[in-house]
Amino acid sequence: QLSALSRESIGLEVLNSQPNLQHLSLTVKKDLLKAMKTISFPANTYICRQGSVGNTFYIITEGRCRVTITEGNGSAREMKALFPGDYFGEMALISADSVRVANVISSGFVQCLCLSRADFSTMLSSAASAIMEQSLARQVENLNSSKKKKRDRRRISGFNEDGVKS
Repeated sequence: QLSALSRESIGLEVLNSQPNLQHLSLTVKKDLLKAMKTISFPANTYICRQGSVGNTFYIITEGRCRVTITEGNGSAREMKALFPGDYFGEMALISADSVRVANVISSGFVQCLCLSRADFSTMLSSAASAIMEQSLARQVENLNSSKKKKRDRRRISGFNEDGVKS
């Protein structure tokens, strides 16, 4: 069994790797991790089923999973394996109508940190408004900076009567 500290370090590493979450403060990321529930799955359990609506984001903290895609003829094709530190279901946090594109099946005992879309939305409602404000401030700053650069580039040099650049 992994310690709480190990789970947190795995969780933080994953959150830091997510483009949509990278800009969150360490405090907000730790709050997200606290909101995540630890769920265990026995061997050969379908954690996600292809075609079902996704409502949960998972980070594997222990064990191994198989990712398969069900073909049109009903046969399953194995795509890859997932290990501790791997994650799946991230689109479920962003999109209410996110449909799972693959099956994720536990190969043995698996433990995951899980975050539902509802918990994610609640946790980020205040953080999101702060992020939006920061993002707008950066955009205004970049806009002002680029305007200033454009003005600086418009300087026209000339030569005086002696042929010296002025």
